[in-house]
Amino acid sequence: KILEAMAMGLPVVGTPAALQGTWATPADGVRMAESPSAFTHELVTLLKEHALQRQCALQARRYVQEHHQWDIHNARLEALLRETVTAHATA
Repeated sequence: KILEAMAMGLPVVGTPAALQGTWATPADGVRMAESPSAFTHELVTLLKEHALQRQCALQARRYVQEHHQWDIHNARLEALLRETVTAHATA
């Protein structure tokens, strides 16, 4: 869901655990918060600071475009499957 929100150009606030699988950092437009009060602070900051909100949204979208393209992942998966089938067929 985090990558979906980022792909839609939405700013994201999450815990380090929630963001762990994305490898996204604050430079990629995500805001990290480790406690409920920090989470609230990040949300309020984004709601008040429209320029920061837009910047995070643009960075998040750019991150997904650069690192999570379906065609690249599909090509990697296809190559892995072909390699596995070939290795299995010759074994």
